[in-house]
Amino acid sequence: MLSRRRQPRVAHLAASAIGVAWFFVLALRPSGAGPIVRPVDEAGFFGSTAIRNLPEISNARESFRDRRYDDCLRQLTQAHTQYPDSLPPARIVFAWMFQAERQLVQAQATLEQAVIDHPEHPCAYMTFGQLAMADGRLTDAQLQFEKARSLDVPGNWSTALKRYLHESVLDGLAAIAERRADWSQAENFLDELIRSTDRKAAVRVRLSRAWFFLGDQQKCLEGLRRSSQEDRELDPPEITMAALCMAKGDNDATTEWLQEALKLYPRDARPWRSLAEWELALGNPDKADVCAANAAELGLKPSYEFQTLRGQVALELGRYADAETFLDAVNRSVPADIHAGNQLILALAEQSDPQKRKRALQLAEINMRQYPRDAEVLATLGRVQFRLDRIADAERTLRLVVASARFSADAAYYLACVHDRRGRIDEARRMLAAAFEGSPGRFTFRRQARILRDRLAADRNSVRP
Repeated sequence: MLSRRRQPRVAHLAASAIGVAWFFVLALRPSGAGPIVRPVDEAGFFGSTAIRNLPEISNARESFRDRRYDDCLRQLTQAHTQYPDSLPPARIVFAWMFQAERQLVQAQATLEQAVIDHPEHPCAYMTFGQLAMADGRLTDAQLQFEKARSLDVPGNWSTALKRYLHESVLDGLAAIAERRADWSQAENFLDELIRSTDRKAAVRVRLSRAWFFLGDQQKCLEGLRRSSQEDRELDPPEITMAALCMAKGDNDATTEWLQEALKLYPRDARPWRSLAEWELALGNPDKADVCAANAAELGLKPSYEFQTLRGQVALELGRYADAETFLDAVNRSVPADIHAGNQLILALAEQSDPQKRKRALQLAEINMRQYPRDAEVLATLGRVQFRLDRIADAERTLRLVVASARFSADAAYYLACVHDRRGRIDEARRMLAAAFEGSPGRFTFRRQARILRDRLAADRNSVRP
């Protein structure tokens, strides 16, 4: 009997799980307050004006953009020969270019060759650490960062290159500790990092989070206030306090801090944006839509974070063309955001236009090549295959996802649709039950799943949602 079968576990956002998710959406917002680790081309090594303006680097980057990789590598080799104290060996910088373009497989392969040529170069191991973090392999990342930290740095290196390496390694080690909720270790690394970096306000926000989870909320609040005074682009401290309280599972305190932010900053759009994120995390896309609209009316700049939020809200409300508009802009400006990329794929796949569904499949397959072990990427591909009526392919793909110990509510819904299409009604019901287990929480296709669940409850002989 199916009733005796073990129900699958779903990685769903209930209670404290919602808090963890919202914490990383809001409190670790990339716009200045999150970990500094990011694609190199955004704000890291190539963000240096001195490096960016080198003719050799400019020419190499142009060659890379044109996919003239042999020319690019040759130009980087010439640049390293001319500026050996300021630039790492050519293949390491070449790997950084792949990394910045989210071509992680190519970045890894390029680094492997770089290590053969330069087995003791710390920048190679630092980058291995960043790639491992992008793949969720925290233990591997830690070993790579520690290896980079243990290697001797040549005395002739420029101050800028030494500093970039030092801060990148510390930032990576701190980010690993944060993901593991090892707040004492995170505090140690961040305390060392803040003495080196120019981005003191952003690092102090992370230190404040560590103090919060170490039990010193007053010190946390003081740190957040100081950071917001130093950098007005950072979120007001009340918003970050709300995110931290939610991560701790204190919903009442979360609401109080958000209401305090709305009271203190009545003409500031950011509290409304944060309230929209909060409502979306709670599974209330209608309320989130109203809050996001208020933020837009108050003049919130269309940052990629806000565009992503509006795209996610539109997607959950079934406004797929609107979702495509928002998320396509995000994908073009920040292609490294894999979550927003997956959301765009879904927005395209849910529309009836064959060309948009074809593009969805192309993007999904590209993501699979870049992130072959990512469950969200795999589930998204399965949904696209289903929408293209490639039912057998969709079932094979989605069974790989649900074979893991934990999977998302949306993945369970996708497989329920496959079972329903094939007339396996009991299996469809079982997957829907798994999808709703732990509700409320982030569940993009909650509305559609309810419709399917209600129909299956009324008609056991149905064939298709």
